[in-house]
Amino acid sequence: MLKSQKIATAIAVVAALLMSSLTINAQNNRGYKGMFNAGWILLSEDVGFEALTIHGYQINPHLFVGGGAGINYYSSGSDDAGYIPIFADIRGYLLKGKITPYAEAKIGGQMTFNDNGTSGLYFAPEIGCAFFTSKRFAIDIAVEYILHRDQNIAPKASGRTCNIDAGGLCLKLGIEF
Repeated sequence: MLKSQKIATAIAVVAALLMSSLTINAQNNRGYKGMFNAGWILLSEDVGFEALTIHGYQINPHLFVGGGAGINYYSSGSDDAGYIPIFADIRGYLLKGKITPYAEAKIGGQMTFNDNGTSGLYFAPEIGCAFFTSKRFAIDIAVEYILHRDQNIAPKASGRTCNIDAGGLCLKLGIEF
């Protein structure tokens, strides 16, 4: 019995140490997190730009939940369309390390801020990689697809309607803190 008690005690001590190290590690990766990113939206003939700010809570080393807002701007020849997306954001970090791939999704709505364009749904899935320079700071590089169908990029005064896909792939660079 003595030998089995020593083994049980050793297992309990090792388990307690492992649990405490996981708890300490998780506490270092929890709390407020902010992100700023910007990128070029690649369209066939048009020019597009996106700038976003996202703020929320890092639940554990692998899961971030938050919300954000930004500006999306599209130019099609002499016509422009500008939008303000407001969205919920969820990001899953696939690994834990200095170089960490992630998958992210933003969903919400967007309002137009000029006479061209229409308000509606905003959905933007993203994959990228975070390069951590410290526990709280990283540089992000990502590819995002903005799902957005613009139903009136023609000037209202022209009296015509032009349906085009104003969304597209967006190459992004950002920071997280």
